[in-house]
Amino acid sequence: MKHATRPAERLRDAIDYHDAEDVQKLHAAIRREKRDPRAGPEPLSLWLIGLHAIAVLFAGFYVGRYSGDFSSDSLDPVAGQQPQKALATGAQSGQQVTELSPAARGKKIYAANCATCHQATGLGVAGQYPPLAGSEHVTGGTRRLGMILLKGLHGPMKVKGVQYGSAVMQPWEKTLTDAKIADVLTYIRSEWGNNAPGVAPEGVAALRKELAGRSESFTEADLEALGADGNLLGGEGAADAAATPDQPAIIQVSIRGMRFVSANLEVRKGDTIEWKNDDLTPHTATSKAFDSGSIEPDKSWRHTFTDGGEFPYICTFHPDMKGIVIVR
Repeated sequence: MKHATRPAERLRDAIDYHDAEDVQKLHAAIRREKRDPRAGPEPLSLWLIGLHAIAVLFAGFYVGRYSGDFSSDSLDPVAGQQPQKALATGAQSGQQVTELSPAARGKKIYAANCATCHQATGLGVAGQYPPLAGSEHVTGGTRRLGMILLKGLHGPMKVKGVQYGSAVMQPWEKTLTDAKIADVLTYIRSEWGNNAPGVAPEGVAALRKELAGRSESFTEADLEALGADGNLLGGEGAADAAATPDQPAIIQVSIRGMRFVSANLEVRKGDTIEWKNDDLTPHTATSKAFDSGSIEPDKSWRHTFTDGGEFPYICTFHPDMKGIVIVR
């Protein structure tokens, strides 16, 4: 009996197995090929995300640390100073040291603006820039000195008997504030062996207002034409405005920064010294001849000197604070 052939069997009989082997090789080659890149968003690598995170954190730390609170005052060597706190022991424990003294602030301003010409030593440059150390223009009255800083100076000038050239000193009225001018004047009047009272910002402010209508710098002849020099109002150690050469003077010593400012004074018989406490803690002015007792913050105490002599004194609360009054 003859059986009919099934369709699947007929198909198997028709396959050429040599062709099947070629197809397998072709498919293997296709599987080895990589897909073509596609346009569109692709996930970032984890290491790249981590690197960006570290960069952002570092940038944030750097800006926060060195931005100066995004204030222009951060570029100022003085204005950016914060009140300094100091730890102490014994009787001084818990007390604070207030801001820098005017002379200390003035030293920074001088170094940034004045030392190029007048030098860090205050000796100037021979024949060109006059010295400030021992200069009669620096240690004399403060009015002319303030005029020079505010409006500038040009032309030859004689200092300590020596003629200096025609170097120009620029006006500082648009660059420095009243407080900064007062601080730098206080510094140069007390540095390099100079021993003259300081200058107060209110005195500079009054002089600035008085000179507001003047546009040109001063010359030596302009300053000499003004007659006798005077003092700006409000300076440390300045006599009371009502005093005359024949009348007793009232001289103020400021107590601040844990020190007596204008600690070494020379006065006449009948003069009065007022110690004003601008510190945050009580102080005294005590010697064998006088004793203020406790001077509380923002308070003051006066003593009139009727006898000549030398009167060294200290603060009994802080014995390292010392001063002396010489009465002629």
